[in-house]
Order: sequence, then structure tokens, then C-alpha cells
Amino acid sequence: MSITVEELKETVLKGDSKKSPGRDSIELEFFKVIWEDIAGDMRTLFTQMLQDNQLSECQKQGVLVCIPKNASPLTPEDRRPITLLKTDYK
Repeated sequence: MSITVEELKETVLKGDSKKSPGRDSIELEFFKVIWEDIAGDMRTLFTQMLQDNQLSECQKQGVLVCIPKNASPLTPEDRRPITLLKTDYK
């Protein structure tokens, strides 16, 4: 199974640039700006992921962050947990 550079480019360009960056601090906008330079590497990465049917170890890792729901969070219920994943995984 293989994925084309065109399929990847379409997906990257459709992505919401307002999403928070991943745990790697790379925003989707970065991928959009340098797409022509990384297209081949991204195709290789995703083709390998599809062939092996698995993610790399670093793609499986996330960082859990608790965001306050109000101005004075005092209890765990006052926070909303989110997991930051690497942008290439998203």
C-alpha cells in the first residue's frame, strides 16, 4: 500500500492552522510553508507507517496538559485534560 504526495498535500492544506501545536511545538502552518521541501520525506514516512501498520515510538507519545475551565481552578473538575500529540501524527 502506498500514499501519494498529492494525497498528503491535500490533507496538510485542509488542516486547521488554528489547532494548537503538538508536543514537538511544530504547528501545521510550518508544514504548509515548507511542504515542497518535506513532501518526499513525508510520503516515505506515511508509506512506511501504512506498510508496517504501526506508528513510531515517538508518535505514540503525548503530553497530558490540564487546562483551567475557569479563572480559579481549585479542584480537578475545574480543569479539562487534553493530550498534545506530534503534528505529523495528527
